[in-house]
Amino acid sequence: MLILLLKNMTKAIFTSVKHDPYFAVWIKYYSRFFKDIFVIKVDLETEDQPITKAQTKYKFNVITDYPNLGNSIEAERETIQDFQKKLFNTGYDWVLYSHADEIVAPDPDVYKDLNDYIKKCDKDYVFCTGYNVIHVKDDTGQEVESSLDLNKPVLSQRKYWWKEVGWNKPLLSKVPLNWVNGFHRIEGVHDDDLTTLADPNLILFHLKQADYDIFGQRINNGKNYDWFYKEHGKKELIPERFKKIF
Repeated sequence: MLILLLKNMTKAIFTSVKHDPYFAVWIKYYSRFFKDIFVIKVDLETEDQPITKAQTKYKFNVITDYPNLGNSIEAERETIQDFQKKLFNTGYDWVLYSHADEIVAPDPDVYKDLNDYIKKCDKDYVFCTGYNVIHVKDDTGQEVESSLDLNKPVLSQRKYWWKEVGWNKPLLSKVPLNWVNGFHRIEGVHDDDLTTLADPNLILFHLKQADYDIFGQRINNGKNYDWFYKEHGKKELIPERFKKIF
């Protein structure tokens, strides 16, 4: 149930999670910019340790109105759209939604931080520019970079990312959005439009491939990661100016 006292708060952030190890990174980053944080817990039958542990340190609201044990993509889309509308109806001016492995941050050469970006944004909604942060191993599968220590800043432990147009997601908004499944775009926008619509100064860091072992745990298929490196030929160095963001 959503019960709020808004006072001067004009922005909120929310996510939906099911045992995501990157949630610790997510909450640590976004709590710097949002006081009103909502976490939709989709598995009500299993204790989620990252959420439970984080609640001892960070103040956020756990929402249990939307169970989705079957991991239905359509049910997830309906949940997120419904909850976003509830936040706007409550009185928020801006709402940001992101998965627990997605960090949205502006270019530090252009904006001070995410608060600065939102304050200066004059659009109804924004498409991010998406990059996949990657864990590099050599051709034999041996580690070139160590496994992530999630208690330390992530980007200082990784050298490379690769640009992925499909992650030019519309996540920050001041109007309700009608997403397609996966939240990669909204209804009425085609995949071919994502490049031109994306704001190059608002980056979405996607962490799905940021650690080889975490990736394997999440897809739950043993050590069969044949496609884990399929795009690594596109890798580029992450510019140093981003390394202090998270």
